[in-house]
Amino acid sequence: MTTFSLLIGKTTAFIIKNLLNRNASTWPGHMALESNSRFIKNILKKNPDLKLVLIAGTNGKTTTTKALDHILISNNISVIRNDSGANLLNGLASLLIKHSNMKGKINKKALLFEVDENSLPLILKESNPSAILLLNLFRDQLDRYGEINVTADKWREALTKVSKQTIIIANADDPQIVNITKDLYLTTYFSINDNLKTEKTLSHAVDSTTCPECFADLTYSKIAYSHIGNFKCPKCNFTNPRSYKYDIKSNLKGSFNIYNLAAAILTAEKVFKLPNEKSLDTLKDFKPAFGRQEELTYKGKKIKILLSKNPTGFNESLKVVIQDKCSNILILLNDRIPDGRDISWIWDVDFEMLSEKNQNITVSGDRTYDMANRLHYADIKSNPVENLDLALNKALSKTPKDETLIILPTYSAMLEIRKLLTGKSIL
Repeated sequence: MTTFSLLIGKTTAFIIKNLLNRNASTWPGHMALESNSRFIKNILKKNPDLKLVLIAGTNGKTTTTKALDHILISNNISVIRNDSGANLLNGLASLLIKHSNMKGKINKKALLFEVDENSLPLILKESNPSAILLLNLFRDQLDRYGEINVTADKWREALTKVSKQTIIIANADDPQIVNITKDLYLTTYFSINDNLKTEKTLSHAVDSTTCPECFADLTYSKIAYSHIGNFKCPKCNFTNPRSYKYDIKSNLKGSFNIYNLAAAILTAEKVFKLPNEKSLDTLKDFKPAFGRQEELTYKGKKIKILLSKNPTGFNESLKVVIQDKCSNILILLNDRIPDGRDISWIWDVDFEMLSEKNQNITVSGDRTYDMANRLHYADIKSNPVENLDLALNKALSKTPKDETLIILPTYSAMLEIRKLLTGKSIL
């Protein structure tokens, strides 16, 4: 049955790649799972020496996965990962199809899979991972996920059923993550140095302000961003566990990226037995994944793309804009399935931090005028242009040659703008 499903999947992939000229990242797996619901479980059983690492969280999955991939490959450990971003069950099945021979054997040592928050419990039912990375939990796509406590409850239930041999790598500075993992058997925590936790107050878009155990208000002595930092409950003393911290040198901006790199370093040590010194040295030349502080040149001008898909992520992108003193911005707001239909979250983004910067801002996407309206209420002038190609060219025309155009897109908009800039689709 597994061989038949593999044949269906590989045939589907061949047709999609050669006749449709698309990246076969979901449909081959979908077809294989339709023919055999146990396909993923069966393939993984045929490869007992393949270390499966699942990377879950609202923000930072792709960067963390790529950083870990970079560390492992630099140390001659062969890896496969879902670099196209297909992070549901059909994405995992498609990845297995792509790298399996017709006997279902995979000639690699590690499988890194960034997984959608909602799909983590589903994938845990089909696999026995070597490790699970839990990065953070923020509000994102409320129409799909609901509030973060809903996702936290699903994760908590699913994680109680994982093997005692599964290593859990978790963020020591996210109260929800700590609460979910504190009683699991093999849990190790990462954090960042306190001198990088420079925020003075909690932002109004913060998600976890109460103790997940007794519901009293948490107090913070150090804040990295949003609700991530050094917390303590004055009522039950719930607080950060002991954690690993590293002196990381990287070209990536933002404390949130230091967390991502710390997670990758700790995983490399605990799962693959690689010394921290090697990982730290390897990450000095690490470049971000597509759309995550990615730098491109188009029509002779510099462009930087910062994926901005929820309140916390958008606020961190805006901090990078201010840090880099960028005055040329293109904001792209879509409301498609990968983005979430509900765009009310834009009112929780602190656009007001740009209000005194006299920015040259162009707005486009499916919800151009919703974004323009939000900026209007933040006392920010913008130029709304519905057509994406036209918006890009207008934004570029206003960007001097010695400056950079910053693009802040939601997920589907990021895929669109990259196709315009590179001429290639990711998915």
